[in-house]
Amino acid sequence: MKKSILGIAVACLAMAGCTKTQIVDVSQDRAIGFSPFVGKPTKAVTEVNTSTLGTGFYVFGKYDDGTAAWEGTAFNNEISTTAYYWKPGMTYAFGAYADGANGEIANAQFDPATKTLTFEEYTPDDSKDLVAAVIDGVDADTYIGSKDPVSLNFKHLLSQVKLTFTTDAAEVYKMTITDVKINGAVSTATAEYNGTATWTGSANEGYSYSELSNSGVISSGVSSDQVKLVIPQKSTDALKVTFTATIHGESTGTANFEATLEHNISDSGLTANTWTPGYRYNYIANVPLKEVIDSTGDEVKIEFTPTVEIWEDAGNVDTTPTTPAP
Repeated sequence: MKKSILGIAVACLAMAGCTKTQIVDVSQDRAIGFSPFVGKPTKAVTEVNTSTLGTGFYVFGKYDDGTAAWEGTAFNNEISTTAYYWKPGMTYAFGAYADGANGEIANAQFDPATKTLTFEEYTPDDSKDLVAAVIDGVDADTYIGSKDPVSLNFKHLLSQVKLTFTTDAAEVYKMTITDVKINGAVSTATAEYNGTATWTGSANEGYSYSELSNSGVISSGVSSDQVKLVIPQKSTDALKVTFTATIHGESTGTANFEATLEHNISDSGLTANTWTPGYRYNYIANVPLKEVIDSTGDEVKIEFTPTVEIWEDAGNVDTTPTTPAP
């Protein structure tokens, strides 16, 4: 990691007959700075936005003299406040990311030739909103003259999936939703980002929703939900959500439910049954009281009418659970 004093020493070697004072002045003028911007976030999980990002992101930087050899390095998966200085006549490419607050991804890589960031075998964590930015064709002489920071426009690489549970049961029944899981969903994958995020899945362990709001207790007019950061993926209509609904009160009963995550939001421009990076999806399931009271415990199929919301916002879907034929 280059320190300020190292940058001064390198500059001194490159400039014959200069004094230490002159070197300090030139180095300060050529310091590489960044001005980051992150698109509109959601409050559902611990997310990164422009104000929380600050300078707490990591950067890769390569430069060359126009030959596309990219032999020079300025930032090598280092915090953005590391001291590096513009090299006159050079063209730069940068890749930057943040994995939650000041999060470093040790195995992250950057290819300046294709302007691609790679994150291998990434597993989402609800406390870490993954954002990234890439830019090439950055002319050093322009920034040396203007002393402006490099503008970085970060994009969200993950999706968010919210499961919302409602019921027609009166409060006296105290229906509780437990054991919620999206089965078979891609949970670990490799991402490539060059302005567009592409995910290649390698593990399908799904997602468990173990921290539902209101402890999973629902009644008429009272819902319970949870949001998780997930790997963007296709064929979400083939995924199954399983959960258990239990009634305690004037009547008792427990029923196991299965739901299919099918969506086709025609007015949003989204691809049907696909979780797209930067979008949040809200699947709403209404659990009828009659399907739970005195239940034998048989599986009951529930069909979702989903709503999709973008990080900049999309939509909601209602669903009606049904009892499978004996």
